[in-house]
Parts: sequence; structure tokens; C-alpha cells
Amino acid sequence: MRRTSDIQTPVEDVLDAVADLERRAADWHSARPEVVVDGSLTGTIGSLHLVNFSLWHSEDRARRTDLPDAEVVRCKRAIDALNARRNQLMERVDELLMAIVPAPEPGGRVAEQFETPGMLIDRLSVMALRIYHTSHAGMSERLQLLQTQQRDLAAVLEQLLDDLFAGRRGLKVYRQFKIATSAPWDCGVWREAPGWAADALAASAPD
Repeated sequence: MRRTSDIQTPVEDVLDAVADLERRAADWHSARPEVVVDGSLTGTIGSLHLVNFSLWHSEDRARRTDLPDAEVVRCKRAIDALNARRNQLMERVDELLMAIVPAPEPGGRVAEQFETPGMLIDRLSVMALRIYHTSHAGMSERLQLLQTQQRDLAAVLEQLLDDLFAGRRGLKVYRQFKIATSAPWDCGVWREAPGWAADALAASAPD
């Protein structure tokens, strides 16, 4: 929910950037955006959304059956790189927030926060993409459910930001340490991955 004041607060900056995700997704389907890297909090949120947008459509492309295998492999490589950057940007959002969130009062009781603003913003970014595609697929009932989830998640983010800036919650950056693009150790199981995948799908099939 937007507040009304003469001075824009960091919380409002973040909420405005999040509220703009859906419009950006629609615009980017018409024209590729100019890439601007400014290192700001809102700029980093925009970069995260652009990565998610690119990831969504790279995955769409990789699922096509009319492309040569070499092109699918190229898409998969891009997906690995995008996923790594996605995690870096989530962490960067949290780092930028930590730099401006006031330190809690010494000795005060502060609740730790384990799902960070960066994680929530990432989920809202993906939700904006899902809503855009669902709205164009004519799935009205599913769209209403997604919009409800979007509002609820945005409210959770706003409350978290309010608590952080009021000193009621503490923030840590939880490193993902994704190793898909640079695994430090080869366990070798990838050689049997097709069999593992078949077993996992069979074992998890709904009744």
C-alpha cells in the first residue's frame, strides 16, 4: 500500500519498483529494454526482473520440440548462467538494504528474518511474469488466484520492510552458493541422471 508523504522513503522506493514489475513485463514483450546498470537498489530490482524475464523465455525456448539439440543445449547453458546471476542479484538486493537499514538498539529483542526481501522480491518478479502470461491465456479463474497471491505476498514484503526499518527485525544475507556453473567437485552421478530422473518422476507421480 502506497503512503503519502513529501519525501520518498526507501520502503516506498522498493514498493514502487515492485509495483512496476508487471508493467515492465508487458513492455518487454513489445520491445527489448535498454540495459542500464546503476548499482542502486531499485536498479538492482530491475536487473533481477530482467534476468527472470530472460530466464522464463529461455526455459520456454528450451522446451520446444522443433529446435535442434544443439540449440536446446545452448539454451540450457544460458539458463544456468541466468540462474546464477538471479541468486547474485537477490543477495545484492539484501546487501543494499542492509547498508541502509538502521541497526537495532543494543540489548533490544529483535526477531531474525529468514526469508529476505530479496527472496520475496524475486518471487514477486516471477509472479508478475506468471500473471502476464496467464492473463493472455484466458485463464480467468487462475488469474484471480494469482492476483490474490500477488497482493498477499506484496503485503508480506511491505510489513517486513516496515519491521526492518523500525528495528523490529534483523536482516542477514543468506548466501545461496549455487554451483551449477562452477561445481568444485564432480560426484559423477550426472552420468546416471536420466535414470535418476525417471525414478524420481515415477516415485512422485500423483495418485
